[in-house]
Amino acid sequence: MDDSGQPQESSKHLDRMLSAESVKVINDIHEKPHLSGKLQMGQIRWPKLGNLSYLKPMIDENKHTVIERLKIDPRTKRMNTSDWASERNPIKLNNFQLELYSLLRLHQDLLYTNETLDNVDEVQKVYVLHILNHLFNSRCRIISNNKIFEKKTMSDNFLNDDSILRDQGFTRARILILLPFRYTALKVAKDIANMSGPDHTIINMDRFIDEFGDTAEYDTNLRHSVAEASKPNEFNLLFHGNTDDAFRVGVKLTKKCVKFFTDFYDSDIIIASPLGLKTILSPDEHHAASARDSEQVPATGDRDFLSSIEIVIMDMADVFLMQNWEHVLDIMEHVNHMPKKPRNVDISRVRQWHLEDWSKYYRQMVMFTSISVPLVHSFFQKHSFNYEGYFTFRHRVDKPAAEEVKNKCKQQFLFYDSKSAKEACDARFQYFIKEVLPRFSGVGAVKDKDNDKDKDIDEDDDMECDQFIPDEPGHTLIFISSYFDYVRLRNYFRREKLSFTQICEYTEENKVAKARQLFYFGARHFLLYTERCHFYHRYRIKGIRNIIFYEAPIYGKFYTEIVKMLIPKLQGKKFDESKGQFSVTTLFSNHDTLILGAIIGYSNAVKLIQNKNSLL
Repeated sequence: MDDSGQPQESSKHLDRMLSAESVKVINDIHEKPHLSGKLQMGQIRWPKLGNLSYLKPMIDENKHTVIERLKIDPRTKRMNTSDWASERNPIKLNNFQLELYSLLRLHQDLLYTNETLDNVDEVQKVYVLHILNHLFNSRCRIISNNKIFEKKTMSDNFLNDDSILRDQGFTRARILILLPFRYTALKVAKDIANMSGPDHTIINMDRFIDEFGDTAEYDTNLRHSVAEASKPNEFNLLFHGNTDDAFRVGVKLTKKCVKFFTDFYDSDIIIASPLGLKTILSPDEHHAASARDSEQVPATGDRDFLSSIEIVIMDMADVFLMQNWEHVLDIMEHVNHMPKKPRNVDISRVRQWHLEDWSKYYRQMVMFTSISVPLVHSFFQKHSFNYEGYFTFRHRVDKPAAEEVKNKCKQQFLFYDSKSAKEACDARFQYFIKEVLPRFSGVGAVKDKDNDKDKDIDEDDDMECDQFIPDEPGHTLIFISSYFDYVRLRNYFRREKLSFTQICEYTEENKVAKARQLFYFGARHFLLYTERCHFYHRYRIKGIRNIIFYEAPIYGKFYTEIVKMLIPKLQGKKFDESKGQFSVTTLFSNHDTLILGAIIGYSNAVKLIQNKNSLL
């Protein structure tokens, strides 16, 4: 119940029992997303959040919500201006936060692609408020039902009504929050502590600060990483604190306290990084020792604590792409599975849809990211089973990355055709070696002799192999988003004995310096450079005269950062500015509208792909 005595949206959402027919409709939609007649779709615009699209399965259980009439809930406004805001929520929500909270409280899935380092704190406070309200409401429901059982004053008919007294899952944990770094987890933990109310005792907060706050080690690493003045401000903001990416913490909320570092089976909230959670989900013995270093985690391979999750929050999800996206995929495969072992639970209190193994249809999945890429959208759609449907936002591009480039250079976008997104990797590779590479290597078109059945080769091999150094054009940097594409190109370059060096996220620091030196002085024709490496280091590489984006970068801002290195002062003394010409070549296919839009604008990207032409 809220202050007005009305049931909360979370109660309404969880209390509705789906029919088998409705579940079949939802499954059919997932198998055939464009199935006509079973989807309600549309678009609306909010003043602060911008344009959003919605999708709802056409089933009886969600007809109560009319999307087109959505607005800021009046009760949210009252809460924001009442004494409650000052007592339990130390800050008042601004209009942006009010709009976002009004959507979250509907318990539909949400993919927000306009998170920035400027609004991330505002976003975090909103979803913390949302999950606290969800947990407080659930706890009140359980306490109320406990009193009914204790008094036994109700009629037999009332006690036999499963829908009234079923209020729990198989396990206690209802909330899963995935975050990229320890310092982000600390900020969320502080919000939970602050917004739980002054009457709550906070237990183990000092330990949380000690283990997740800044340390001398991290301060030293930070000073070293930002030693170059060329590091962008966004980089310094992102990596400003404890950036360790292996952690997991259980949080328990009671009527009088908030306790951190609780056992997962005694926790309401699980805060973790993808790597930290993966280590206890994986049966791999390699992870077993690190998984058992904290008393609150279950045995390695145990995943039952995720069986009754009702809300999944993925904040700063774009960073997961730069860490290890496979961990995120693996975690979601384990959420809401039936538990393997019976726990201390009263089955008569477990919601019927848990018993039917329908938990995923009630789960709310919320993702916040600063980018809009196919990988994120496909993941969201694959795991969004919420019977209420979902919201997605149109990514705002205030100024395309290409327009931020002020230095003189020739920018071209080369189109290659791909029948499907799955075939894009092979199509791009063939187009690159046959049409693009010969222009920069001084050799004719080459064939894929070994049918590209690459075997992994040691990172150091390229430094000593017998390679030729062709004439100009030279000094070509190849920017590669995918590590698998990087390995494929690296092995191909070795087989063809092309002059190259390499820098990836696994390259040791002394070898990075050597590779940069070889490239700068022209001892190596090509430099293979990965996006993940640039994400973590933002090297300012000297000697670049030609850039090839093997595909448009995941982060559109990286296009600008890399192209800005095409300036005379980063060249050698022998560079003749009057004769030299810088070039930028970007490969794209008919499946790259989203990532290309961040670079040249969405309208230009659509036109370019529709015409299947190259832009010079």
